[in-house]
Amino acid sequence: MAYNANGICLVKKILLMTNKIELHKKLKKLIKENALNLIVHQYGNYAVQTIIENWDESEVDEIIEIYRDKYVFLSNKKFASNVIERIIEKNGKNLENYLDEIYKGYNLVEKAVDFAGGKIKEKLIEEINDNLKFLENPKIINRWKNNLELDNNSSSI
Repeated sequence: MAYNANGICLVKKILLMTNKIELHKKLKKLIKENALNLIVHQYGNYAVQTIIENWDESEVDEIIEIYRDKYVFLSNKKFASNVIERIIEKNGKNLENYLDEIYKGYNLVEKAVDFAGGKIKEKLIEEINDNLKFLENPKIINRWKNNLELDNNSSSI
């Protein structure tokens, strides 16, 4: 039911109104089993968002743990990105997990800057500079600043 326009309305109501413990456990189990399919689906993502916004934090943590190490990948998916935003808004710990994933992909981004040319390279450097203020790790910030400074110097030669 969570995968069609009419069904998701009913699913959201059920997720919000279920107060019977056994039914709630069954719903949580179903959501966990289908978490990855739901998050990327145009209607299913609303079920996950409803849970994030309304369920108890410990239950939400159980479900979003499934997305751990997939935040960056999912944030690039049209419907899943909305869920990832909710996850990050809801809990700073998840923002830290998200940033850790980005850090793991740092070398990939660094290579993209190295190999990009023209307007694409300029856009990448601009985006990185605009987002440096959100990083807290001084080591990463300095590394990016040094790399970008080298890039700007070499492109002006």
